[in-house]
Amino acid sequence: MTVTEVETFKKLTRGPAASDATYRKLLKKQATLTWQVDEVEIARSKATDGIFPLTTNTKLQPIEVLKHYKYQPRLEKRFAFLKSVTHVAPVFLKKNQRIEALMFVYFIAMLIAALAERSLRRAMAEKGLKVIHTLPEERPTSTPTWEQITRLFEEQARYELMDRKRIVKTFNDQLSSGHLQVLELLGADAAAYL
Repeated sequence: MTVTEVETFKKLTRGPAASDATYRKLLKKQATLTWQVDEVEIARSKATDGIFPLTTNTKLQPIEVLKHYKYQPRLEKRFAFLKSVTHVAPVFLKKNQRIEALMFVYFIAMLIAALAERSLRRAMAEKGLKVIHTLPEERPTSTPTWEQITRLFEEQARYELMDRKRIVKTFNDQLSSGHLQVLELLGADAAAYL
């Protein structure tokens, strides 16, 4: 960037410009941006374009390090579960011990959800099922998630008819074939669920 001084003149009195009028000389600083192409840096950058270093402090072989690195998006997706499904944020706790305890409970919930998904998918593979209908409008999916399972069961309700403090009768919503299929694949007894 270069800075140059530019001269301007301002008339001291009112009225049109005249030969006998007095003017004041003003100097203004004007910045000009200049640039040039660095061919050496462009050539160096071109040689490493698309290459990134992958370093580690483990004793793994380079191919194993790459496999672990490629697994990272699935790990990130699992932690996205905390924000989307369990709505972990915001946390209105001030003491670190309480925040840590709450995060531990959320971690257990995330672990249970992951294990339920894995159990369901393994049971599907064992029974030769390519898809089950856990998506909205009973659409099929080959990879059911915890969110889909909970959405499938969230409308299920239990009703109790009471006479003062005494339960007279209990009613449950009817389970659909999709509900029964998921419960069976998870190894849960439908009667116990009701």
